[in-house]
Amino acid sequence: MKKLLSAAGRTALCLAAGILLLLSSCASPKNVPGAIFVKGVVRFIELGSGCWVLETGDNIKDKKFYELTGKELDDIKINNAEVQLWIVPKPDMASSCQVGTVAEIIDIVDVQKAR
Repeated sequence: MKKLLSAAGRTALCLAAGILLLLSSCASPKNVPGAIFVKGVVRFIELGSGCWVLETGDNIKDKKFYELTGKELDDIKINNAEVQLWIVPKPDMASSCQVGTVAEIIDIVDVQKAR
């Protein structure tokens, strides 16, 4: 029977497949410890130098506020935009605005500009 791949070729193929599998699993926000999926409205609060807050929940009982941080924040600085995000709440962190739980943005799923 004719060999399709040499031993080195099979090794390289297995190594490449393993690396792709590892990278795809690490890239998922679900794999970041403490990450949660949230939907809400981004609001700019003029307090001190200002801060960007995510307001979640449809009624008073369910409302939560997250003060947003992270390198992806610049991509959603649109007042009243509706967003879907993966965040990691940081309840042990304090901020100058103190308007909600500090949360780092891990991934932006969707942004709908205010109408």
